[in-house]
Amino acid sequence: MATDKQSAAVQAFTQRVLDLPFNQSQGLELVHQEPGTAVATFEARDNLMPPLDALHVGILHAVMESVCLLAVAPQLQSGERAVTHDFHASVMRPILATQRVELRAQVQRQGRNLVLVDGEAWAGDKLCYLARVTKSIVRDDAAAEGG
Repeated sequence: MATDKQSAAVQAFTQRVLDLPFNQSQGLELVHQEPGTAVATFEARDNLMPPLDALHVGILHAVMESVCLLAVAPQLQSGERAVTHDFHASVMRPILATQRVELRAQVQRQGRNLVLVDGEAWAGDKLCYLARVTKSIVRDDAAAEGG
């Protein structure tokens, strides 16, 4: 069970992620977060690529990265960080201008040193994108020594 101090630390970390200038520029909004799960939304608007006027897939990769991190963050212990080790994605259909996008991240497995997170991007009722993100858990020196 998380202590109030851990909960406050997760909330502060979550806010720092959401406040990143890139995430702010995309209008990323957290809808739900609990250990192992995060859901966020944004609107495809400024970062579109011709000729389809579809969202640039690099933007999708970047915001998915943040949402996957937000799913992992509540599961980390004091002194631990999660950094991306590997990222695979599949795009099923374009996300068009002005579509509201829902990003869902779910931890599938967490070991001592690695976390596997699956991500999905939905525009309306259409699944547009799948990601598998592997995060490495990095420990501060004191945490690694058990202190």
